[in-house]
Amino acid sequence: MKVILNVLREETYRSFSEELEAIVELLNNWIELIPREISGWVQCSNSILGVLLFHSWKITNWIGYEILNGKYFEAFKNIRFVLEASVLSVILEGVIEERVYEEWGMLSELGLKVEIFKLWEKLKDKGAYRKKQKNKMSMIEQCVKRFIDEFELSEERKEKHAKVYISILSDERLGYSVPKMIEECMRLLSVKDKEDIEDTLKSTWRILNKYTHFTYTFIETTLNDPEFAFVEKMNEKLFTECFEAYLNTMDLFYSVLCWRFPNIMERMKGKVIDWWNKNFNRRFMLTEKVIQLLTEESGSENS
Repeated sequence: MKVILNVLREETYRSFSEELEAIVELLNNWIELIPREISGWVQCSNSILGVLLFHSWKITNWIGYEILNGKYFEAFKNIRFVLEASVLSVILEGVIEERVYEEWGMLSELGLKVEIFKLWEKLKDKGAYRKKQKNKMSMIEQCVKRFIDEFELSEERKEKHAKVYISILSDERLGYSVPKMIEECMRLLSVKDKEDIEDTLKSTWRILNKYTHFTYTFIETTLNDPEFAFVEKMNEKLFTECFEAYLNTMDLFYSVLCWRFPNIMERMKGKVIDWWNKNFNRRFMLTEKVIQLLTEESGSENS
């Protein structure tokens, strides 16, 4: 097996040397983006996106390893995780912060976000977001009440917390499909001329879906190349699709990090984007659009 993997890696490098350099650079980018100061760590640790940022080092390591070693289906699964986590983090944080700030005049801590996440998954498992509005609200109210009753709070505080939690969990955006969440994510990022980017992200998600479920696409790949079911071997089509999906997903991931964390946005603009534009024939178009928008907004506020 070790010999087979060595041959596979050498063949991949000969055919896709530039792409492999890009995969390695994605690992280097993580080192540039992690917080340098205590305030940055605190800010990230109170964010769902911050949790994803810290964990992304391990994920990008595995994705790079899997692509290099012909484990394309496994890479597709991990890439899909990053794409869906990026979109969902923006939706959840957007919905939660809107309601919490409106009610309490402050931003929420990670503990509250984790509680909302937990309740949301319970409600999804019960099919609440597929119900009619009246039945959905009834399920949400019951779920929140049972959860709040576990805490030793005064009745007044229980009522206030329940009101906020129900308001968050009943937001229609939490019942969106992933493609519709992508549209909402672009709206929250305030991206202009976003149609092409939305189409690219939706197309990427569909490709990831096809390779991470037991589909015709999955079966056809094995039928066309039976050896692929038993040993790791290079497949140019799968490598190319995997690599494209990876870069499109990382563009989304970088853009939402810039949207959420100003310090990361500055490092992304000053180091990461510059390297890619100078050394690789590929631009992170969504990330550049978000950086441009945030820079213009910052400039108008300071003028």
